[in-house]
Amino acid sequence: MKKHRKILKTFLKEVRTEHQLLQKDICEFTTFSQGYISRLENGKTDCSIRALNRIVEGLGHKLVIKIKRK
Repeated sequence: MKKHRKILKTFLKEVRTEHQLLQKDICEFTTFSQGYISRLENGKTDCSIRALNRIVEGLGHKLVIKIKRK
């Protein structure tokens, strides 16, 4: 599994558990399908930065992207 998928998977599951949300609750404020949220949570698909931002902000967090030099 790609590292970024694992990070998103962990984030989604932790925040959903913390706030006692179901996948369908996330679907309501993001307008994404439950299948899409499920694939993200299971590390089976990628998402755009725009989609990621909708999810993160909908869960009450802020998306910060940091680019480092090698």
